[in-house]
Amino acid sequence: MTITEISGPISMDWEARLLIEVPGWEEPVRALEFGTTLAGVEEAPFYKLDFAKVGFATPGWMLVIGNALREFRRARPNAKRQAINFKHLGYAAHVGFFQYFGMEYGQAPAQALGSNTYVPVTEVSVAELRSAAAEKSLQVGELIEEDAQRLARLLTQLNNGDTVETLTYSIREIVRNVVEHSGSQSYSIAAQYWPGKNSAELAVSDSGCGILESLKENPKLQVGNDLDALKLSLLPGISSKAWRRRNSADVWANSGYGLFMTQRLSSLGGEFALLSGSAGMRIVGTETSTVDCTAAGTTVILRIDAGKVSNLSQRLAEFRDDGARLAKLVGGANKFGPSLASQVLKPTTKTDHGL
Repeated sequence: MTITEISGPISMDWEARLLIEVPGWEEPVRALEFGTTLAGVEEAPFYKLDFAKVGFATPGWMLVIGNALREFRRARPNAKRQAINFKHLGYAAHVGFFQYFGMEYGQAPAQALGSNTYVPVTEVSVAELRSAAAEKSLQVGELIEEDAQRLARLLTQLNNGDTVETLTYSIREIVRNVVEHSGSQSYSIAAQYWPGKNSAELAVSDSGCGILESLKENPKLQVGNDLDALKLSLLPGISSKAWRRRNSADVWANSGYGLFMTQRLSSLGGEFALLSGSAGMRIVGTETSTVDCTAAGTTVILRIDAGKVSNLSQRLAEFRDDGARLAKLVGGANKFGPSLASQVLKPTTKTDHGL
């Protein structure tokens, strides 16, 4: 991101202002590090946010940039901010991006009705999610499964098949991690399906404790920093709670395989990004890069090229078997193996309903 100081007379008697160039998703590393760059910006009474170089808005970009601007606003409540060169981002305005970080432009999060190709930026209350599950006599994981399948069908315009099952699995496991680990009161979600490319992107973000603090609950793990925590979280069987697991038959038991399996899915064709605290990881195929972040809570971005995903059930079985072997080599990992909910596309609950 470029920061340019502009001096000279301007309105409201401010004598200096900073022009901040907002990076687009065309430069993913700069976009992922936007929060860190903003945290290092010098104090000023007035900031201009320039969106001129943002070519298009994806779900991941909207949540990463939106969260960074939210934190920037919270950290400098008395500073004035003005956006410029943003009118070309009509889709972002429509799905709630600008109001998400506090700018009065476009629609509010979740206000857009959505369509058969996208889900707008939406904030979900965890308490309301639990309450809704209780009202339906469902476990929270079951309700997440229902919502994930509904979202996957909406995005793909299909009722079943590998594409729907892939998205359902990925959405379910990412949201389960938020609800079961983060301690966050809410989470944000956005999604987009591009029919011409037969690909989809999902982004989920929370403002919870972060992966490092979550894993510190597991006394069998030695976690030194945020980057170590991210690397551990992608290993099979690693969880803040799975080490306590006693009932391997519990369909929805937390087993620490959700991120491992979801990241493996993206490796079939797509991208995966994970941000938490001061660290981030971006995985494209077999290539992994790290980024410096300043992120409250955790953000997960998953892009899947559905056209490259075939024989999904068979591949999930392979990932499960690989994970079980790897978990035996990882200190502090769950040795029971993945829960049924983490190893199959759509688990069938045989336990009693309830929270």
